[in-house]
Amino acid sequence: MTRKRGRLCSVLLLLGLLATPGAAHARPEWVVRGGLSSEYPRERFVTGYGVASGSGALARAKQEAAADLARKLSVRIESELSDVSREHQGHYSYRLAAMTRSTTDVRLTGLHYAEPHKRWGKTHVLAWVDRTAATRVRLAERDRALGEVRACLAAGEAAREAGRKRVALETFEDCRRPVAEALQHQAVARALRPALAGEGDALLTLIGAARRLDGEIDAMLTGPSRDLARATDAMALQLARQGVSTRSRLMISHWNYGATNLSSSFGRQAGLELERALARTAADRDALHSDVLAPDIAITGVYLESGAELRLCATAREIVSGRLVASAEARMPVSAVPERLQLRPPNFDAALRDLHILAEAPVPESDLQLAVWTDKGRGGVLYTEHEELTLFMKVNQPAWVRLLYVLQGGVQVPIDQAFRIDSGRVGQVVEYPQRFEVVAPFGVEMIHATAFTTKPDRLLTREREIDGVHYEVIAEGLDAVVRTRGLALLADEPIAESTVTVTTTQSGWR
Repeated sequence: MTRKRGRLCSVLLLLGLLATPGAAHARPEWVVRGGLSSEYPRERFVTGYGVASGSGALARAKQEAAADLARKLSVRIESELSDVSREHQGHYSYRLAAMTRSTTDVRLTGLHYAEPHKRWGKTHVLAWVDRTAATRVRLAERDRALGEVRACLAAGEAAREAGRKRVALETFEDCRRPVAEALQHQAVARALRPALAGEGDALLTLIGAARRLDGEIDAMLTGPSRDLARATDAMALQLARQGVSTRSRLMISHWNYGATNLSSSFGRQAGLELERALARTAADRDALHSDVLAPDIAITGVYLESGAELRLCATAREIVSGRLVASAEARMPVSAVPERLQLRPPNFDAALRDLHILAEAPVPESDLQLAVWTDKGRGGVLYTEHEELTLFMKVNQPAWVRLLYVLQGGVQVPIDQAFRIDSGRVGQVVEYPQRFEVVAPFGVEMIHATAFTTKPDRLLTREREIDGVHYEVIAEGLDAVVRTRGLALLADEPIAESTVTVTTTQSGWR
């Protein structure tokens, strides 16, 4: 039986080669290896791989390849956020995280594309960018923004010395945009080529500028905003004055806590309050320019406790180009936060500990690549009770993907122990066929995915009841993930991992 099957496969393969002369030799290496190639080594290039079929396949494959490349840089920036905060501890670490986090959806200009490859009705595209060249462009943009910061500070100081307090205050507030822009360029440069980033002096200059801005602005204001509504009103004024318009489609995400990608009920409320404040504030300014088109804008925000105060920071950028449009900040008393709103999820510390364990355990280097995200993104997303969550993934080689849902108590629930993605779906966005309803327990939760080139052994499970809900859970917990990595390393088997963090909250908190 085995011999007959092997012979039949050989005949079919021969017929296929005869039908498409040279096809076996025509495939570029990056098609065979799912976006990897010795012509574009990782040390010199960042690449993205996309596949599409049907009408408009070339354009869609290029779009997916560019998105794949951007996702790789975004993951790199995300992983370095904690490093940035550790390197510059204290009052301003949240600012670095805020500006850096607004860069995690990277938009790169100057992308190059290899010659598209068409095979069996599918179009394959490779996008690439030279790390060194792109880093130099980003550093030049950072230095330009730094020059704008210096000029802006000088203009604000001149207005203050002349007794024009209102002009000085508005000028200083507008200085926050070039500070944010410089930090964004620095973050991308660091992700592209850390050795060339040369960030020491530049980062110290930026932190110094941020401190000067805070000092000047605080001296002119009577104190922090009384509550969240007034704080977001103040931020809306700053954003509108810098160019955020209601003529744009505004996409305002839930805010994150400090340097983490974790949100909360307060983070959600902050986003809603800013949206309402912008609807009131920017509409008045837009009335004079109602016929002018404006680009779509995404606004991200972070907040952090600083003694008895809560500091809030928001950045706005154009969705298509990635250009930073505006940056705003405000302060409010921590005591003004309503009791029904949590600043941090109840399992915040435990979640950080679990993330640290996953980050510290070594993942073997391999050509296999995996990306996983939800219908709301891959980090800093929030779902409420009974809301549905949809999961997406992408691999660059045929693989089995193990999906584990890590509940807020650290318990791991298997979603799928071996979800197969065959060669026909390599390089394409794959939607997991099941959707998930958010139920108790609530807090910071994770979706941890591991891709294997061979079907993995099933992890041992046991039954457990949590908050009245019956679950099948992984018996060994996170130790099973670490053990899998170790076994793969010993056996020299390729694996890839991807983690998505979500915050779930009970409905009715508003």
